[in-house]
Amino acid sequence: MNTPTPNNPPNAPDPLAIALAMLDPAPHGFDWNALMFAAGRASKARTLAFWRVIAGVCATAACGFALAFFVRPPVVVERPHIVYVDRAVPAPAPTDVPPTRGER
Repeated sequence: MNTPTPNNPPNAPDPLAIALAMLDPAPHGFDWNALMFAAGRASKARTLAFWRVIAGVCATAACGFALAFFVRPPVVVERPHIVYVDRAVPAPAPTDVPPTRGER
C-alpha cells in the first residue's frame, strides 16, 4: 500500500514497482535434457573408470605376451623319428586259373 510520506505523494507509483517493470524477464535457463545427460554421466563415472582400468590391464597383458612370444630365442629340438613301413608281399602268380567261358 502506498502510505503518504513527504517524498511520496498518496497517488504516486511505487519506485520499486517502476524499476521492476523496466526489467526484462530472465531467459529460460533450465534444460531438462542436459540435466538428465549430466546425471547419467555422473552416475556412470565410476563404472566407466573401472572398465577403462580393466581394458588397460588387458591391453598391457596382451602386449606383454606378444613381446614374450616374439622376443624369445628359437628353440630347435631334434628328435629321432622312427617310421615303420609295411612292405606289401607280392601275390603269387596264379597258376591254375579256371578258363573263362570264351576259352573252352
